[in-house]
Amino acid sequence: MKVFVYGTLRTGEENAYLLDGAERLREQAYVKGTLYDTGSGYPAAVEGDGIIHGEVYDVGHEVLKMLDYLEGYVEGRQNNLFERKIRNIKTDGKTFEGYVYVMERKQPGFQNIVFGDWKIHRMLSGEEEFLYFAYGSCMDTKRLTEAGMLNHFSRWEPAVLSNYCLTFSCRRKDGARADIREDNGEVEGLLYILSADAAEYLFKREGVYSSVYRPVSVQVEDCRGNNREALSFTAVDKQDCSAPPRHYADEILRGADRGLTKQYITKIYAQLENLYTM
Repeated sequence: MKVFVYGTLRTGEENAYLLDGAERLREQAYVKGTLYDTGSGYPAAVEGDGIIHGEVYDVGHEVLKMLDYLEGYVEGRQNNLFERKIRNIKTDGKTFEGYVYVMERKQPGFQNIVFGDWKIHRMLSGEEEFLYFAYGSCMDTKRLTEAGMLNHFSRWEPAVLSNYCLTFSCRRKDGARADIREDNGEVEGLLYILSADAAEYLFKREGVYSSVYRPVSVQVEDCRGNNREALSFTAVDKQDCSAPPRHYADEILRGADRGLTKQYITKIYAQLENLYTM
């Protein structure tokens, strides 16, 4: 059976160990609803018209029992902390039907989680520094220099994002922009260590407030083989792949030359040339 998790059960969170015996089907999934910070170290999903982001797992009966206990749910009991509801769980290109633990209503003191993502909320709440995985034009220094932001992006190393592929599926008026999609491939990029005041620059540059891209939490492998949780961005309205403008492709390739492998750079060249000849 499928279960959508959006808080402390997500990868890297304190209760994720309860899903060690389950198969994660997607790291990037979402359901309809509104997400709140309860102020008690965990979020709560409440019915609503917004979007809640999380992960979807395939679990057995024993794991489901543990999740019920964690969420304070007993079938048929009145006044459960959370109710277990069946909902449509959407991912890129696929929809699952599965369980979601929801509260019946918002409680006093709950605070709205702006992007509907607990991990992004925690990553950017009060932290002095955070990690950012760039796979597109933010690998290049030209626009960073022009924006007076290069000093914020001075600490970086190559990193790899597994189980994703690089696409050009974010359509703009002058051509497509880079995106990541969950798949069986690998995406190379630069892992930056950024101060908190660089987040606003990224959100504006990536068009987050106009719903061009949305922030996501991804697990990347750094150059020492360590798994690290990092902020990245993915397109909200994914389209079929198409060619980007030449100046944008040049930015990606210049950035790639800073530290990505020759094999991966060759792959990007081939991918771009294929799009330009379509």
